[in-house]
Amino acid sequence: MNQKAPRKSNFNFIIITIIFFGGLTLFQFFMMKNMKTDFDIVNSSTYFTIREDFNVEINTDVTFKANDEKSYTNMVRNFNTPDEEKFKVYNDQFKELNEKIGKNMTTISYQSTVTENNPEMSVNESVLIEGLLEKKEDNLYEFSLKGQPFNVKDNVYIYFPENWVIEKIDPAPNKIANNFVLYSNSGNMDFPIILFRINQ
Repeated sequence: MNQKAPRKSNFNFIIITIIFFGGLTLFQFFMMKNMKTDFDIVNSSTYFTIREDFNVEINTDVTFKANDEKSYTNMVRNFNTPDEEKFKVYNDQFKELNEKIGKNMTTISYQSTVTENNPEMSVNESVLIEGLLEKKEDNLYEFSLKGQPFNVKDNVYIYFPENWVIEKIDPAPNKIANNFVLYSNSGNMDFPIILFRINQ
């Protein structure tokens, strides 16, 4: 039992970090924790897409591997929670985060798919968020969740419209391209703060 505790602790941090920017819901996480599901993360990728209407679509792909048959059964059952319930959990979590960091984020839509391949299971979650992007002045917008932890286990992409220009970004990503930035295997850091200037 004691040998499994560090892995559980690390996984808890990854999931809790993902909660606020798309990925696995707190509801799903605690259900699995309470049922003592034993699993590991095989890989994960998160994609933020900032849209022209200033909403942000967040897609997360995560593959888990159960370490025993009971855990696999529990994972499948828990992750097949109806999307309506997950949508409500997202809204509740964003309300709490809004109070903590002074934003006004709401969940516009949520959907998820699960692919089963015993002992592995892949989950894709897509959530559309209003209010994550903040207007600072005319044509200047900030993408941030100030003070929130950011754990990049694999890859996190942040896409933005091609007529937007990055004026400032902290911390520095692994890659900056014409319409996206990439953080890859960066470990624990603060959630990025990116200032965008919109070219007219």
